[in-house]
Amino acid sequence: MINSKVLVLLAATALTASAYAEDLYVVGSVGQSKFNGANQSTSDAILNNSGGVVQSSDLKDTDTGFKLLVGHQFTPNFALEGGYVDLGKSKYSAALSDGAVSANFKSSGAVIDAVGILPLSNEFSLFGKGGLYYGKTSLDVSNSSAAAGTAYSGLDSTWKTSLNYGAGLSYAINKNLSVRGEYERFARLGDNIETGGKSNVNLLSVGLVAKF
Repeated sequence: MINSKVLVLLAATALTASAYAEDLYVVGSVGQSKFNGANQSTSDAILNNSGGVVQSSDLKDTDTGFKLLVGHQFTPNFALEGGYVDLGKSKYSAALSDGAVSANFKSSGAVIDAVGILPLSNEFSLFGKGGLYYGKTSLDVSNSSAAAGTAYSGLDSTWKTSLNYGAGLSYAINKNLSVRGEYERFARLGDNIETGGKSNVNLLSVGLVAKF
């Protein structure tokens, strides 16, 4: 199975092999990710049902996400983009009567998208995108409570190809520099064995686009 570095290299090669310089661009974006698979009350109930007594717990299901992409705009209405995405992680922690439990769910990897563009004016454009995300999704669990089960600390990971899609708005500052905001979903990351379930992750980001 290919890893994310190979996929990024293949995507970059495909985007640049036949491109003219003025059609190439790079994107750097940062924003907030939200993990939709985590549920604090459900996690508390699982621990209580296993024999532990949850005294307090906390769930942080948002984090900072970022991406670095290279793109090629073939026409005024169509482009391809590929690169690296880090979606951050969600964090659950619980204090029990005889110890503590924590679980971190995180994902990062490579993405390649087809982008449809609708120019609204010389400066503003709407765009929609869809493609594939090949990422490493991990669950890092630590349990020091004997009441909640055998004491354990470990990291389990899975590599998986998932769908991603989104939409956004871009504003051209000049012919070489634009700013854009977008909302994306990375669907059903993880699996039921290695990471204890699947999660949709949404990423709301703002970034700069530099054309060559």
